[in-house]
Amino acid sequence: MFEQMFRVSIEGYVERVEYLPELSIVVQQIFSSLYTTPNGLKSGYFMELFDEFCSESDLKDILSHLTKRGWIEKRHDKWYATTKLMDWGEKGKIHSNIPFIKTLKIVDVNSKQIIGEVQYTIDDIFVLAGKVWNVVHVSGDKIYVKLEKTKEFTAKFKSHTSKGYFYYFLPKHLRESRSVVK
Repeated sequence: MFEQMFRVSIEGYVERVEYLPELSIVVQQIFSSLYTTPNGLKSGYFMELFDEFCSESDLKDILSHLTKRGWIEKRHDKWYATTKLMDWGEKGKIHSNIPFIKTLKIVDVNSKQIIGEVQYTIDDIFVLAGKVWNVVHVSGDKIYVKLEKTKEFTAKFKSHTSKGYFYYFLPKHLRESRSVVK
C-alpha cells in the first residue's frame, strides 16, 4: 500500500492539502504540563514549548480563554493548574487529544468479504488496497462497496476533518479560523 501511495504521489495523482497545526494539541499540552508540575511553570515556558507551532497571539488567546473558563490560573509570573484541571487529570481525561472515532468495515458487495476498515466517512469513490472502490450503500458499521473498472483515479488521502479532543476548549475565533477548508 505504501508503494502505491508513493507511486501515485510521484506521478502527481495526489491532491495538495494545506497544513494547519491542530491547536487543540496546545490545550492538551498546557493541561498535561500543568497537571504534572504542581509548583507551576514560568510564563515563558509555553512560548518556548510552542515556538514555530503556535503564534504568540494565538497562545495568549488560548491561555486567556482557559483562565476565564477556570482551567488554569496565573499567579505572579507562573501558570498553575486549578482544582478543576487537577480533578480532570485524576480521572485520566487530559492525557490524550485523540477523539473517539468509530471504525467502519468495508465490505465487497460481490464477495461479501471484509476488505478493510476506515475510521471516518469516505467519498463515494476511493482507493483501498490499491484498487478503486465505489460505495453502494452504508448500513450500521459497514460500508458496502463494489470494485470500479477504472485504473485512473486521483488518490485522495482524506484530510484530517475530525478535531482533537480539546478542540472545543479553544477560543471561538480560533475554532472558526481552523474550520475553513482551503
